[in-house]
Amino acid sequence: MAARPDTILADAISDLKGGRFGEAERGFKTLLRRQPRNVAALNLLGILCTQQRRFAEAAGYMKKSIDAGSTSDATFYNYGIVLKALNRPAEAIEQFDRSLSINPAIAETWNNRGTAFNDVLRFEDALASFDRAIALKPGYADALSNKGNSLTALRRFDEAKDCFDRALAINPHSAEAWTGRGNLLLDLHDYGGAGSAFDRALAINPKLALAWLGRGHLLSSHNRRDEALQCFGIAEETEPDLAEAHFAEACCRLLFGDTRQGWEKYEWRWKTRAVRPHNRSFQKPLWLGERAIANKTILLHAEQGFGDTIQFCRFVKNVADLGAHVVLEVQEPLKSLLAPLEGVARIIGRGEPVPAYDFHCPLGSLPLALQISVEQLRPEAYLSVPSDSAAPWHERLRTTRAPRIGLAWAGNPKFRGDHNRSIGLERLLPIVKEIDAQFVSLQKELGPGEEAVLSEREIMNCGPSLDSFRDTAALMTCLDLIISSDTSIVHLAGALGRKVWILLQHAADWRWLTDRSDSPWYASAKLFRQPSPGDWNSVVAHVIGELQSS
Repeated sequence: MAARPDTILADAISDLKGGRFGEAERGFKTLLRRQPRNVAALNLLGILCTQQRRFAEAAGYMKKSIDAGSTSDATFYNYGIVLKALNRPAEAIEQFDRSLSINPAIAETWNNRGTAFNDVLRFEDALASFDRAIALKPGYADALSNKGNSLTALRRFDEAKDCFDRALAINPHSAEAWTGRGNLLLDLHDYGGAGSAFDRALAINPKLALAWLGRGHLLSSHNRRDEALQCFGIAEETEPDLAEAHFAEACCRLLFGDTRQGWEKYEWRWKTRAVRPHNRSFQKPLWLGERAIANKTILLHAEQGFGDTIQFCRFVKNVADLGAHVVLEVQEPLKSLLAPLEGVARIIGRGEPVPAYDFHCPLGSLPLALQISVEQLRPEAYLSVPSDSAAPWHERLRTTRAPRIGLAWAGNPKFRGDHNRSIGLERLLPIVKEIDAQFVSLQKELGPGEEAVLSEREIMNCGPSLDSFRDTAALMTCLDLIISSDTSIVHLAGALGRKVWILLQHAADWRWLTDRSDSPWYASAKLFRQPSPGDWNSVVAHVIGELQSS
């Protein structure tokens, strides 16, 4: 006689608790053949798959459980955990919210909701969730550690340190908390402290991929390429889907000129937390150089910041030279500037209707598609503006003394590392004091009090007149030199062939390579690097010395 359904379920649950996963799975599936909508069996089979890291299967069973009528807060919670593991954090948040609408008193649900908000870069919302978790469960070390991660991302470093200290006081064996503390100290340039924190994390859990990733970043910032790549590789082996580790490897390889593997790994950017929100769905195939595109229409589209678009649009001509009809989609403020770019058949602003096309390719993927190496880069100018567009600026600058020097000091404040790469206006003022020149501000957005400083130091504030990058480009043609930290301004100046001095943080972005003062991307660029982390004074002194001797 066949066993009763409740007996099958009880036996399967017993097997699951006893770690006999094969027997448990057979039991649940036997029951589901009889009762396909058995809520308990579906949910428990999902939990079993989760424990075996079979997340896609787990998600399927849990969704079926919910569709079959499950109203348990635990089911929604478990489904949220699985969706997070599948890198679907926005959907995970929805499930945590459903769970909390039934039972808002579970600290673990609030904590995991917070980590999902961290994954979608909504750090303020994450803080609110962690605070609820800690209020429900004082001394909740995991929530304190996760809150520290959010505060680090928001650059509220003192508060973040306090959270990690509290978490580690409660649980000094939390590898995750030591890793978070290491990342915080890395941001603060406390490299010794960061290294010790990552070492502590890995001593506790040698298989914690995020700790290997942090250690790799630390080593890369010291130009210890091989050791950094080894760390990134261990992170990838430990957690193969950790996109940040693959992307970190890409940046490390590109930093040292290894474009062959670097550009391949650079495609992982689409799965990272920072870039994933910019990923779009396209109706036509992605082109990465594997197909002939002669007489085909290809949509080349901007993907990240203005600087990236300016840097990579140089490759449009290469694509057109393959016989393709190029439609270029860019951010609206760049449209008028890039419209005359050689190789562009049609240009559209982001958000405008897209014409028919056969293939698409993000601009940042063109070096991979075209198999571009550092040695193949052509650093000469590839952008220009009509001479008459500069006439108003010539008139405005007509009575000023030469040389005319443009200044920019801050990039996009939403960029996580902007506090390290942007030098700030105050640090540039010694140049203004020591050098006899007409200084012109190219900064579109000013920080608090900066307008008054510009007026006091007689620096011409041109920001309000710069409605587009074409306006900025026209102004640049009237200047003798542009001095800027690593922002879109330097890419624009380089693309125009204007003399530009680029002020770089110690651990500079991959595109500036290492140990060189020139750039293979822009012939007109000169690089001024921090000799040690945070040392802008030496950079400014170097600039002043160069100006005085020229």
